Amino acid sequence: MKQRPNQIKGGSMSYSQNRRSKKGMSGNQSKKLKEWIKCGNTKKLIGHAKSRVQKIKKQVETSQIRRIYGPVVKIQEQLNLNKEDTQWKRELFMLKPRVIYASARQKDLEPLREDIVTFIELIENMEEEKERRKAVENFCVFIEAVVAYYK
Repeated sequence: MKQRPNQIKGGSMSYSQNRRSKKGMSGNQSKKLKEWIKCGNTKKLIGHAKSRVQKIKKQVETSQIRRIYGPVVKIQEQLNLNKEDTQWKRELFMLKPRVIYASARQKDLEPLREDIVTFIELIENMEEEKERRKAVENFCVFIEAVVAYYK
């Protein structure tokens, strides 16, 4: 049986693990991001957002940032209104392919794509609903900080 390029014996790597192994974010950075989003370290998340924006600001168009921010606003509204989990989850999980597509079209979005995909995969793998909701709220804070620093 042939192995796919993104598979390792005993399992497969996620999209972000595969991309990080080629270039970009180190495993240590990824662990820090996961820790910050789980525990809600707002100060660190905002600092990280600022550093990401500094890397992409001159190359990325405002419309690309808006395409990411729009679904995040919908997610926040649905969470605040205590809408069904399926509504905000669908919006969140669809953000991943949208960001991957956008970064494929505009390579300068790559640093931000790495973070967003890492966050979404972390949220996908959480089992406890209360923990997941908190992580989504922290993710929204991160994206808001990116938009604020971008402007």
